[in-house]
Amino acid sequence: ITMMIITLSLLITQNLPTTGLKRSFMAIALATVIFGIYFIVVHRNIFSHVVGYLIVENGIFLLSLSVGSEMPVLVNLAILLDLIMGILVLGIFINRIGDRFNSIETESLTNLKD
Repeated sequence: ITMMIITLSLLITQNLPTTGLKRSFMAIALATVIFGIYFIVVHRNIFSHVVGYLIVENGIFLLSLSVGSEMPVLVNLAILLDLIMGILVLGIFINRIGDRFNSIETESLTNLKD
């Protein structure tokens, strides 16, 4: 399925006009976004949904790099999406640590052993 997604994205980008676009970035960005959406649809675990959203978000960032000279606002929005995603992932990990140890203080983490 991944190979089909990559082939489809390459075929789509071959038919685009070449004015100001970087086709290699565009093809990989399109494949990454489509694969991220596929990953979200196929998996049912909430953690897998977060990983799928990360994949889509990285694809959007690559898309903003491919059209960055044409649309600089898109680059700024992709960076904002990166920041929001980082805050979301950090919140999930802090929440998991808080649920496990009933605190997010570092003193309780010293009890961890291999």
